[in-house]
Amino acid sequence: VGMLAEAPMPGALFGETIMAVMKRQFTALRDGDRFYYMNDPVLSKEEKEWISRTTLRDIIMYNTTISLMQDNVFQAMPHEEICDHMTGSLEGAIRTPNGNPIPGVVLDLSLTDETLSFQSTFQGRYAFTSLPSCKVSGLYLAKDDDIRKGLSTLDIILMQKHILGLETLDSPYRMIAADADRNGSVSVQDIILLRRVILGLVSEFPGNTVWRFIPADLSFEDPSNALLEELPEVINFNAGLAGGVSLNYIGIKIGDVNASAKLEDALEVAQGEPRSPEPRVELAVADLQLRAGERYEIPVRLNKGRQMMALQLGLQFDREAGAMLMPDVFTLPEMNAGHFGHFPLEGRLTMSWNNRYEEAVADGTNLFNLQIRVEKDGKLSDFLQLDHTLTAPEAYNTGLQAYEIELVFESDLLADQHLQMGQNYPNPFRQTTRIPFRLAQAAVVDLRIFDGSGRTLYQAQQAFGEGTQQWDVQRNGWPAGVLYYQLNAGGQSQTRQMLVK
Repeated sequence: VGMLAEAPMPGALFGETIMAVMKRQFTALRDGDRFYYMNDPVLSKEEKEWISRTTLRDIIMYNTTISLMQDNVFQAMPHEEICDHMTGSLEGAIRTPNGNPIPGVVLDLSLTDETLSFQSTFQGRYAFTSLPSCKVSGLYLAKDDDIRKGLSTLDIILMQKHILGLETLDSPYRMIAADADRNGSVSVQDIILLRRVILGLVSEFPGNTVWRFIPADLSFEDPSNALLEELPEVINFNAGLAGGVSLNYIGIKIGDVNASAKLEDALEVAQGEPRSPEPRVELAVADLQLRAGERYEIPVRLNKGRQMMALQLGLQFDREAGAMLMPDVFTLPEMNAGHFGHFPLEGRLTMSWNNRYEEAVADGTNLFNLQIRVEKDGKLSDFLQLDHTLTAPEAYNTGLQAYEIELVFESDLLADQHLQMGQNYPNPFRQTTRIPFRLAQAAVVDLRIFDGSGRTLYQAQQAFGEGTQQWDVQRNGWPAGVLYYQLNAGGQSQTRQMLVK
């Protein structure tokens, strides 16, 4: 009672005696508390540092409904002056859905008169300190990154299974990653867009960003329909920022449905043993002796598929030796030109294909035919190689296990390449067209032209010598539309489409 009856000190609520007692008690409490928690093996280094910075004002703010309080709680202050004597801090961690820290995230904190920026550390952490509490208005996160990082045909498989209802995406984060065009749903259009990114044909997601960031404590009303909710990607501090605020984020790499992106300079959380480079899926091509001035069509064969049902790869052909053209013979189910990316100036070809029926491709299957125009003598193995620049060579089996791809050049395949046939030109044509082909040795060649029902429209036979040859064909009353031409020589047969105007 005597202490309460004591006259308050100037600018304070209490007198000199009670002020001294409170200061001594609080100091002793902090010393004892510090001795306890600094030796606690359960607390992390970051948690201990956070505790060491905690003040009495923080304790009051954390445990009461008070939203506005000056830093020095022992000094009385008019309400209208509190903002000028109040600071706050904002810190947190940014991680992937798998728990890996995300470095290099740019955080822009808007104040009434300026914007402060911070880049997350290799541990994925950020911190803004000594902030004028009443001037803090909003926080925005962004990360400039390679759009293809973490993206693969495996992500397309997961999206396709979700669309077909075979296996739904099991988290809201995966659904956000799969919504590549950001239209609020996972659709075939997202698959088409993602495949074009994997092939290196586009370098951005229209209407979307490479990364999206949402608060880690966000509770989705309906996790199965997360795309229908408004995501708080910009945080507004309408009431200001009082005391120390911890705000953690989840970063979602768009298109990376399985969150496989490798983050440079990040302190990674272990996700199991790394995949062994063995065994591999083998693709085989005949190691042909190429001759300048000739054009070749070379089948790419699945040698060891390991129950492969999807693959992606990049190929590069030496530009000084010739040019690699867009394939036009596809033997895999539903494969078409949309599964390929062609970069003639760089001598690159990319592909991404998956079997939506999840059926394994049999060993020995010809996947597609390479078309090469040669300007320099040499073996195919001298000029062709796998390329990782745009699309990493990788195959996936029916169990969604990923394998590296190896390109094998086999000389014993040469015996199987007695007949190689190219696309007719011009194509489409009105009256005359030319069919190019190549024979490993002289042979009698049969030509048959037929329609979609199999009805023969033209058939002829000629003898040709070894090497590159051509057969000129004159239209003879054939209807306009798609027809087929077939060459037979040395027990081998090849068929292609032609278009008649």
